[in-house]
Amino acid sequence: MRGIKGDSLAVREQFRNLNLYRRAATSPLMPLIPPNAKEKNWLMGKMQRTKGQVGEREASALISQHTGWHVTRRVRNAAGDSDLVGVPGWSVEIKRYASGTKGDIERWWKQCLSQCGEDRPVLFYRFDRAEWRSVWALNDHWRAFEWTADTTVALWASVARDVLVDDLHESKKCTLQNA
Repeated sequence: MRGIKGDSLAVREQFRNLNLYRRAATSPLMPLIPPNAKEKNWLMGKMQRTKGQVGEREASALISQHTGWHVTRRVRNAAGDSDLVGVPGWSVEIKRYASGTKGDIERWWKQCLSQCGEDRPVLFYRFDRAEWRSVWALNDHWRAFEWTADTTVALWASVARDVLVDDLHESKKCTLQNA
């Protein structure tokens, strides 16, 4: 096993379990992957990535349709980035899964909150054979999951347009007061 430090039976077994044994053995640049990588979803298969990308495209088209904004998916996401670009004042998280529970949605909401920064958080999700849903905070100050609305994308879009108009009016007032 070239390129692998700690050539022990335990290390070999870990790589066999993750189906990465052959790649790591032939590449000295391949880093050691922790044995719990699959459990923590550190390794994502091509089908999962593709499903996520398709979900981001579907959601961006739906948001564009309801708001009139030019919304696109962010191609390279860094930690803390919104999944979509072109949604003013909102940090967007997209989730596309076969099925899920309220606990999953709450976990995704916490992820959304952790990366939204100063923007308003919104989570769009869709399960197989279901419509897109949006989860957003009812108040800018109360962002706990208990204070969210789980609505259609059309309802969120009408609120988002109203919030944008209110924000523009507020910024004009501040500009006039400072002048």
